[in-house]
Order: sequence, then C-alpha cells, then structure tokens
Amino acid sequence: MKRWIISIIVLGVSAFGFWSSAYAFQGTLNVSIQGGGKVIGETARVRGAVINCGGTSGTDCSETTTSDNEIVITATPNSGFTFAGWISPTGGAGECVGQNNPCKLKLTQVTTSLIATFGHNITAITEGNGAGNVKASGTFTDGSSTLACSIQPPHACSKKVVPGAEVIFSATASTESTFLGWSGGTGSAIGCNGSKSNCSFDISTNSSIKGTFIKNPTLTISINGFGKVVQVGGAELCVNTASAKTCLLKQFAAGQKLILVANPLGGLTFERWSSGGSAAICNGSTDPSCVFRLNADSNVLAFFK
Repeated sequence: MKRWIISIIVLGVSAFGFWSSAYAFQGTLNVSIQGGGKVIGETARVRGAVINCGGTSGTDCSETTTSDNEIVITATPNSGFTFAGWISPTGGAGECVGQNNPCKLKLTQVTTSLIATFGHNITAITEGNGAGNVKASGTFTDGSSTLACSIQPPHACSKKVVPGAEVIFSATASTESTFLGWSGGTGSAIGCNGSKSNCSFDISTNSSIKGTFIKNPTLTISINGFGKVVQVGGAELCVNTASAKTCLLKQFAAGQKLILVANPLGGLTFERWSSGGSAAICNGSTDPSCVFRLNADSNVLAFFK
C-alpha cells in the first residue's frame, strides 16, 4: 500500500491583517520627506522599487506588504542637501534609525511611519596659530541651536541646518590672540568673506566658512643712550636714564596701528631708529615718530646721542 503525505498550509485572517502558519501579517509602511531628497524602497520579492518617494517625480510613498518581507530603504539627498536622518513617529522602523543609510526593516505593526529628513550641511573651519572658537547659531535638524568649533586643535565642525533657517556666525578670540576674519566661504556663506564681525545668512545650500585666529604679535623695544619711547594714546614702553632702564615686552592685537615717539633725556638728541619686522618701515629713519601696523613679532631700537 502506498502512503501519501499531504502538506497543508493554513491561511487565516487576524485583526492585524492576513497571516500564515508563520504568523506573518499584512501592514503598511508610509514614507514622507522633510527637506530636499528622495527615498527608494526595494524588496527581493518585487523587481524594481516598491517605494519611490520625493525627488522631482516620486509620488509612491507607501507600501503594503507582509511582515516577513524585508524592505531595503535608501535615502538620497537633492543637490545642495545632506541626509540628516530617519524619524519614526510610530516606532517599529527596524534599522531605519539615526543616520543608517541604506537601512532594512520588516513590519512589526499594521502601520509604520518613516520620515526621511534632509538639511543643508554647514561646516565651520578654524585655523591659524592663535586660539579661539567659532559659533554658529541656527535651527539644526537634530533639534539643537548651536554649533561650536574650537581652534585647539584646528579642525572642522559640521551640523545639518533646517532648509531656509537663518545662520549667525560669531568668533571669539582667546587671550593673547586676535580673530583675523572670515574667508573661504562657500554656498550661502560666501557673503561672509572678508568680514571681521558676526555674519548671518539664510541657508539654501550646503555651505562652509573659515575663521582664522593668530597669536598676538610681540613688540620688543630697547634704547641706546638716555631717552624714552612712548606709545601715542598709550603708556611709556621703554625708559633709560642714568639710574635705571625699564623696557616692556608687550603684545598687541594683530594689525593694530602703533605710533611710537622717541623723546631724548639728559640733554641728548634723538639720532635714529633701528627696527625690524612690521616696524622695518622705520629702520634708519631720523624722524622721532615711527608709525606702523603690527602684524608680526617686531623689534625697535631708539638711538640717542
């Protein structure tokens, strides 16, 4: 007698949709877009995309399938945008959390919502031999309102900004340093180039800006003979008399305009300047006034006879 083995697959209906003997049920994935980009969803069961949402023509933003069907989700930003991450108001988004991209998910509930967020990337770059920090204020996709970037060590800091948001850049130099200004601006930040103060703009594309800090230069002053060197609008920088000599080694803000005046003492007369660095313009001059901008470590020697 022949025996036949018959396999039976039982299908039924539950409150969650269709289920099989493996308890797979039917559910729906709904995708939406924040910012500029598109989302493609693909499965091994169907040739081609089952989700084509966003971009210039993608309007298929949902897929109804069974819970045992794995969907691969890929987010692609439009030009000038950056993928900022996934948000799932309903939960149950599998690997599609944070900035995992592409990601995979299987439905675990009847309805799952998934939002792909895209923003404009803003990058602050700090450089130079000084110390300080750059801060950007705005509305960022992670819910924060500030991007801070220190120059120690020099590096770049980035965050993603909500499209159209206002971004305000500010720079603060540390003690003994000077902020030289903004340069290398790209995208929406190009208008900041050359500015030395706060800079603001409405962001419409990926953007970057560079802030440069330099160490404040030092001025070394000395005297040959009896006399003194004073800074106009400032203090005595160097005094040499028969009884004492006091000279300051002083830092000034980079680029500061200095006017030095040599005043003879003890019946002597001013002879000439011997100077180097930013003060080299006065070297050999017999004019008791020396005017220059201090952009680097410099030295000044006043001769009296």
